[in-house]
Amino acid sequence: AGLDDDASDPVAIAERVAAEIASLGQRKPARVREFADIGADVLADMKARRSKPGEIGAASGLMSVDASVGGWHDGELIILAARPGKGKTAMAMQAAMHNSRKGRRVLYCSLEMRDKELVTRVLCGESGVDGRRLRVGTWSDEDYADLERTRNTLGLLPIAVYDPPGATIDRIASVARLEHARRNVSLVIVDYLQLIRARDHGVKRHEQIGEQTAALKGLAKEMECPVLCLAQLNREADGQEPKLSHLRESGSIEQDADMVLAIDRADGSDEANLLVLKHRAGEVGKITLKWDGPGTRFVDPNDCFSNFNNGKKTDDT
Repeated sequence: AGLDDDASDPVAIAERVAAEIASLGQRKPARVREFADIGADVLADMKARRSKPGEIGAASGLMSVDASVGGWHDGELIILAARPGKGKTAMAMQAAMHNSRKGRRVLYCSLEMRDKELVTRVLCGESGVDGRRLRVGTWSDEDYADLERTRNTLGLLPIAVYDPPGATIDRIASVARLEHARRNVSLVIVDYLQLIRARDHGVKRHEQIGEQTAALKGLAKEMECPVLCLAQLNREADGQEPKLSHLRESGSIEQDADMVLAIDRADGSDEANLLVLKHRAGEVGKITLKWDGPGTRFVDPNDCFSNFNNGKKTDDT
């Protein structure tokens, strides 16, 4: 009982066993604690965050976003949603690169793109080489030199990519635990939720998604790091400002997520908004960004977040 569809796969079994053994020393048993002791820990965390601003938890790497939502903290499940082609993978990879540059180890689980495809996009964006030239084979010697220099620089960053053609939530969690046991992981990114294979295909889809989001939230708490999970909005979001109801199988996602972000960008436009649709510890609102097409990334239009909706609280506090 409890085994997924990979039960007969020797690699999956080996991964699961290795992860379980390696993580024995990582897991903390459930315990009952006195309020006073927990409060003392809260105040100690506050002091640590103040003494090392920007070094606790993880961040998106976009100043306006991080100033608005206060970063991503240990144990949190963050959902980043958008329609296809709006830049959710680009924003997630920006976060991965930003945190790895800060010395935080990142595990990027790519269920949609192959690892080579994902890294190609990063190398082109960082080096300024037009990715279309690589696809058609018209790159120059100068392009190659630029890509090689960028690869040598980025190769020093603590970031790893896991790109199974399909994986259950159990497989993803096992790999994450194993990586965490080897070297402490500070951020896990899953791209994307609807591509996670079901444990039991006989279960209704909304129940499958509920199991997966609950497991991701549990993984964030167990590993004591943020988990950023990408998700697709349904077709009703086309031409509209995204809402929580546009999330496919939105009920369980809303319930388990500590924060839900959604990208709103018209096709061909460099104008973009990041909507904070849910924030368990703060406000909801709209943050204005710019889309840099050649760089395949989002940028801050300015160095403040005065455009964030003030005083608008979430219903879930």
